[in-house]
Amino acid sequence: MRDTGAEVSNPYRRGTDTPDRPVHAYVAPALAHPLWHRLPAALIDLTLCVAVLMPLVVPHLDSSIDRQSEDIAAPMLRLLHLLNEFAVVRMLASDPLRWLLPGILLLIQLSLLFQLRATIGKWLLRIRIAGREESAPGFMRLLALRYLLPLVLYALPYFGLVILLLDLLLIFQSSRQTLHDILAGTQVVRVSSENEAETGEITT
Repeated sequence: MRDTGAEVSNPYRRGTDTPDRPVHAYVAPALAHPLWHRLPAALIDLTLCVAVLMPLVVPHLDSSIDRQSEDIAAPMLRLLHLLNEFAVVRMLASDPLRWLLPGILLLIQLSLLFQLRATIGKWLLRIRIAGREESAPGFMRLLALRYLLPLVLYALPYFGLVILLLDLLLIFQSSRQTLHDILAGTQVVRVSSENEAETGEITT
């Protein structure tokens, strides 16, 4: 082989220059604000839940109100009867449509939780559920520890309301973790535009 005088670099030799490769160091995303991000997201999810459950609940509530307290029961009964007169409520309360909207909402929420680690409200507010470390939390862990277990705790007699209030108040600590975040080992963070542009989805 003829020596041309030009030095040929060996890419496998120690200490030689290698092609530049972008190194992405893990940077912890910013935590979601409890008032400007998490509260509106929770209100959106709650409003959607109430809206799809209303046709199921409204036609049966008037019979369950305590009529002995007339000053409270009478205005509530008038409101319930008024809601029950809406054609859309009466239509959706009939079989089989009464379970259609709740089923669709549940499928959407579970799909977003599985794919993006977010609910509809969190997706609209551009926040998501993340693990305390770099790895994303597992779907079943989120479903069991972050959603189902707290519902069981809230339903406990005498202690349920205390647990609910504690869950809400813990969000104002420095880690911004509620009780259900602590149980599941998660935190709620904001989605960066850079991560979305690079991956096309919400990532850590």
